[in-house]
Amino acid sequence: GLPMLATGSDKGCETIGLSVIREDQAALSFGTSCTVQFTTRKYFEPTPFMPAYPAVPNDMYNPEIQILRGYWMLTWFKQNFAQAEVEAAKALGCSAEEILNKHLGDIPAGSDGLLVLPHWTPGLSTPNTRGAMIGFTDHHTKYHMYRAIIEGLNFALMDGMYGMERRSGQKIRHLYLGGGGSRSDEICQITANMFGLPVSRIQTHESCALGAAICSFVSLGKFTSYEDAIAHMVRIRDTFTPDAEEHKLYDRIYREVYRRYYRAVTPLHKLLGAITRKEK
Repeated sequence: GLPMLATGSDKGCETIGLSVIREDQAALSFGTSCTVQFTTRKYFEPTPFMPAYPAVPNDMYNPEIQILRGYWMLTWFKQNFAQAEVEAAKALGCSAEEILNKHLGDIPAGSDGLLVLPHWTPGLSTPNTRGAMIGFTDHHTKYHMYRAIIEGLNFALMDGMYGMERRSGQKIRHLYLGGGGSRSDEICQITANMFGLPVSRIQTHESCALGAAICSFVSLGKFTSYEDAIAHMVRIRDTFTPDAEEHKLYDRIYREVYRRYYRAVTPLHKLLGAITRKEK
């Protein structure tokens, strides 16, 4: 018969597939939901009362922060604001995202002051959180909105990563990207600029499948360890180096605006939810 091997969770396999096995690395997943995940031998809760996941290696853990609506938000954007690009993509035989991504370079870092809180669905530990687009003026276009969504998702992942660094004592020095959003060179460069860290992609954006294969070969004894399997099976395709000046701008937006805005509006979101539920 055909052997059937149990490997690991989807994100756990994705993290292994991205070669994130050391405590100075982090895996970013740009899929329907967005995540930042560590691999660590030390157990810690990424947020209070939220447990870390068991990693595929038996003696390690994968603490994770998740943005539930992640790159689904680009689908929401296309459905509501980008019908012209959707139709053009059909004629050109490409995706609407490819057309939209070409406009990312037309919009400056920080989206001319348009900021997105990307919580279209509340988080597990933040049930009163809502999404917001803040800072509109009459010169903003749909392309500003598109870039601001991508930046907002990264601000939320930065916030999650910094929080896990504080709780664990780890210091992340290199990021590895997977998921559909990682196929865009523009998004990868924006991510490197925002985090101020080198961002690498491997040979495939389907890193979860590669991670499951790595687990299988290790369990079958084809490789002596996960590190050995990664060395033979994972190839870094390219690395994006952060622009120092853009990182300074993003760091100021995160520390001086994003974090303060998030704290300020969360109580108002709770009140707004209570009022509108009562009215219904």
